[in-house]
Amino acid sequence: IYLGNGAGGFTQSDGNLPPGGNLGRRGPSLADVDNDGDMDFAFCNSNGGVEVWTWQGSNTWQSFSTGLPATGLYDLTQLFDMNLDGFVDLCAFGDSTVTIWRNTGTGWTQDTTFKTPRPGTPQAFRVGADADHNGYPDILLVGDEGDSWNSRNRPRFYKESSTPQNLFIYPIFPRGRQKFYRGSVQFIKWTCGVPSGTATIKLELSTTGSGGPWTLIANNLKNNCRYQWHIPPNIQGSENCYIRFTAMTANDTISAINPLPFTILPIVGAEEIVAKQNKKTEMVVHPNPSGGKIFIKFSTPKNRTEINVYDNAGNFIRNLFRAKGSGEFTIYWDRKDFKRRIVPAGTYFIELKNSEGKKITQKIVITD
Repeated sequence: IYLGNGAGGFTQSDGNLPPGGNLGRRGPSLADVDNDGDMDFAFCNSNGGVEVWTWQGSNTWQSFSTGLPATGLYDLTQLFDMNLDGFVDLCAFGDSTVTIWRNTGTGWTQDTTFKTPRPGTPQAFRVGADADHNGYPDILLVGDEGDSWNSRNRPRFYKESSTPQNLFIYPIFPRGRQKFYRGSVQFIKWTCGVPSGTATIKLELSTTGSGGPWTLIANNLKNNCRYQWHIPPNIQGSENCYIRFTAMTANDTISAINPLPFTILPIVGAEEIVAKQNKKTEMVVHPNPSGGKIFIKFSTPKNRTEINVYDNAGNFIRNLFRAKGSGEFTIYWDRKDFKRRIVPAGTYFIELKNSEGKKITQKIVITD
């Protein structure tokens, strides 16, 4: 396992994982098993058993394999919440056998197992797509079938066959505690049970908690359970982000949100934040003039405060900060507008204002 630093560099992070042996850690899959926001690791060991390890940070892993077979004939794994109870479950495929274990929160309990045609050597294994829109994940695999002299790979599809009684939508990702950088691309995932007909999907974002207000991400989406989301590069960072998932049919509408907040970074694009009580609103900008970053140090006593940049004609360039509460802050402007474009040299104005009507404006000069 290699962890990236976001700049093309990777660090091996196997830590205390058990050695792979001659066969390696086969059939790996990743998902958040313990609901802490990061990815955990499932694989088949060199004895054909199945193991799950949770990431603890600092190159440390912890076994989460209670109830799983230490030996067997398994080759491939998949992690997915099969029963939509909020815990990621485990599926494994090997030697004509598919087994599903339920995640109890503290370990695993075998739920079901079924056979595929022999010889059944696994070639591919995918779990999670909902082909029939009943809201529950289905299974697609490729196994070797036929006699030993004329066997060939064959795909087979196994669906969860229950019928939803009512329209429902269930957030798959994000579910909370994840951290995303603004400007990055993430896949929003859901599953949606539709009793009859078809549903369209609306996605909305709140950066101020589960009560909104809500900003539209996308509307009138097909119910394909996945949307590629480019997080706006000019969005205000927050540790209190929620996505509202809404399913709409001709006769019904239902909504759901991720159960825990996730984070969009950076929170304020800040070099430093020092929270303390202040008696008045102040702002200092330096260096000025500048050909690079502009640092803004300010204090605010209470209520809502925001800082915006405007050009010499009064046109809005970018929001740098928006928050509620008192404190002393140091943030910076990297000379980019709300579309992440470098602004030309010239005169600009940094404006601080709060909900009490207090306004401070500082003229700055950008040089090449």
